[in-house]
Amino acid sequence: MLPPGTISRMMDYYYTHPRFKEEVLIAMKDFFDRPDLKPGAKLEMGKFDGVLFNEWFSYDFIFKDGKAMPEKYYYDNPRKLPRHTLKIYEYLQDNFYSLFKILEVNMGYNMLLKNLRDDKEYRVMEYKATLTARPGFVLANRLAMIGDHYEMIGCDTPYLDDSNFNGDIEIVIRRLTKSKDKLTPKDTRKIFNR
Repeated sequence: MLPPGTISRMMDYYYTHPRFKEEVLIAMKDFFDRPDLKPGAKLEMGKFDGVLFNEWFSYDFIFKDGKAMPEKYYYDNPRKLPRHTLKIYEYLQDNFYSLFKILEVNMGYNMLLKNLRDDKEYRVMEYKATLTARPGFVLANRLAMIGDHYEMIGCDTPYLDDSNFNGDIEIVIRRLTKSKDKLTPKDTRKIFNR
């Protein structure tokens, strides 16, 4: 399992270092489709926009040097982490985001997920989500192979169950699962902010 603080350590560095202030603003303009956004301006956000932006910024935003955050953090090693600790950021570089149906939950240990875009199944080591997840729920999340197993490395997005589904959401899910384009949290905002 990912050591606690692994992802927040990386995110905090890029959010707080003055050198990346401009790139954070560029990312916000892109994600929220607000090209006019100025520093300090008010930004109307949906209930899940904060966590979805954090995930998108952490894995999908490309910095000026052509790298996404895990690759940048791994190669720049700004906190001078030892090699064995830094290895986790190498794993985080190879990840994918999708919509998954939960097939099986082993509370406190793992889940079996089915990728709704290609029907592949993934046994995912996970603790927190197994405490509330149930088979049949649909979630959007990001997976990465960490050593010899998959883990969910994305934000805490809500689950969709039968009570959440209405005609609009089903249409959006169908469109996203059939699309050949890369799926990101920018796309799933349409589902979770209804």
